[in-house]
Amino acid sequence: MATVESLRRLPPPAGDDPRIDLFASDAWRSLGNFMQGQAFAAQAAQKARTQNAKLLLARALYLQGSTLKNLGDANGAMAAVAESGQILRRDGWRCQSCGTISNLEVHHRQFRSQSGADTEGNLITLCVDCHRQAHGL
Repeated sequence: MATVESLRRLPPPAGDDPRIDLFASDAWRSLGNFMQGQAFAAQAAQKARTQNAKLLLARALYLQGSTLKNLGDANGAMAAVAESGQILRRDGWRCQSCGTISNLEVHHRQFRSQSGADTEGNLITLCVDCHRQAHGL
């Protein structure tokens, strides 16, 4: 969690990236702390909504739904997962590079570090592996 806290201290917009909260949610969930996992997923969803980052919002809502299910909130889980599904359906549920349907993320064609916008025309759905390749990692 020290990595998460150091990322939060980065100057905006980097420190406000919803992916930091998604990572924290995953970490807390893996430790069995679903309350913290849900809180970070909700925070990621709010930031993604504010930034109009639709695929990150879908991922955050999915994590929220999964975590709410583990906390015994079936109705909350269904609502979060339903909204997540709407966003992913719109984007075809597929990596636009390799066609996989798992571990999807949003990629900025023009990188955010180069003033790339969070607009639909600048965003493409990629899986984690293709996203790393797109960034030369």
